[in-house]
Amino acid sequence: MHYMGNQAQPIDLQLIHGNKNRRTKAEIEKRKKAEEALKAAKDKLKPPTWLDKLAKKEFKYIVDQMSELDVLNNLDAHALSMYCDAYSNYVEITKLINETGLARRVVVDYTEDNEPIYELVMDKEAILRKKQFYDQVRQLGIQFGFTPSARAKMALAQAKAEIEKEDDDFEDV
Repeated sequence: MHYMGNQAQPIDLQLIHGNKNRRTKAEIEKRKKAEEALKAAKDKLKPPTWLDKLAKKEFKYIVDQMSELDVLNNLDAHALSMYCDAYSNYVEITKLINETGLARRVVVDYTEDNEPIYELVMDKEAILRKKQFYDQVRQLGIQFGFTPSARAKMALAQAKAEIEKEDDDFEDV
């Protein structure tokens, strides 16, 4: 059986998760410089025309909120578009379920007078679609760091980085 390794992550994200690879300060600096050289522009972070109104609104909101973190760039636009599309679809299917309920009436037979006999049946398709959209939103959201735990890790890493910088400044004295 062949096992795949972990996906490559930016060094800042690795540090957020605790420097599990035990990289030295020199290795971290070298990696940061290499990543900085490969950074893409941020001038085209605009929602694509194919997104619906809610998805475009979510796209703009996320770009605005993430701009201070300096994380997103033009290369993230497609993945962010997919997240926003899945988010919009999740909201729409949830509204539909809330309006119509999880059960629907289905004709199961007819009376002698040719009147339909109904039975309530769970709308499994709507439930399945909602779960699929939820899974997509959750998976992409985790990759972008939209969960409270991801933000907490980012805050912790930022605090550690500031402490290390202070230590480095102190060593230079």
